[in-house]
Amino acid sequence: MGKEIHIAICDDEQAQLDILEQCIYGCDFWRGRMPMVERFSQGAELLRRIKSGTLYSHVFLDIQMPDIDGVELCGEIRKISKMPVIFVSTHMERQPDIDGLFPAMLLSKPYTSDNLNNLLTAYSARVEAMNPYIYRTAYETRAIPIKDIVYVSVKKSDGGIQLHLIDEEPKSAYDITLSQMADDYTKQGLLKCHKSYVINLRYYLMNTYKEVHLRRGSEVVKLPLSRELAAGNTLRNIYLNFSDGGFYV
Repeated sequence: MGKEIHIAICDDEQAQLDILEQCIYGCDFWRGRMPMVERFSQGAELLRRIKSGTLYSHVFLDIQMPDIDGVELCGEIRKISKMPVIFVSTHMERQPDIDGLFPAMLLSKPYTSDNLNNLLTAYSARVEAMNPYIYRTAYETRAIPIKDIVYVSVKKSDGGIQLHLIDEEPKSAYDITLSQMADDYTKQGLLKCHKSYVINLRYYLMNTYKEVHLRRGSEVVKLPLSRELAAGNTLRNIYLNFSDGGFYV
């Protein structure tokens, strides 16, 4: 098993905490994994918890709380971590303040699990779009979202790399090495699984002691796997930790 989806919710009204917790449990965004929800009725209490070293996949904050304003609390959290923050409020006029605290978004009351699922999906896409790979050739310059890259391989013939995309022909690139690709996009799920390959953990299916299997539409791509990642459940645990619902930037 990978680490749990650890979520913090903070509101001074217990009834609102109950509603939010039930919506979180009913949300499809977690891909079948049950989140662990930690409740806080005071912003200062949550801040102490985060300062002690606790990281959350998502933090849900009320804006108007008696001990500390939710936007102010998010500003304090931003000094420590860029963990995703979702404000839950009727105060739509605070949107400009929230925009300056990205990654943060506003879930307007009243809401449902479907509203929450849509917001989290949009949130994930927004974070993803922040850091695409800029593909450049003499004829084309374009941003390729990392989610569209299934795996990357070394081109032994000319020293470049080849991007194997989800629904396009492979693209050759010469301005970045395989190791740089993995290092630059680790937080978006790229992992060097072998001296000649980088995989996107989004497409992970399973692995044996020699191979990793990736999903590419109806096709299963089989790539060699390093001994280090093949040992025990190393690669699977990396995948589970990546797919826990969090997206740190």
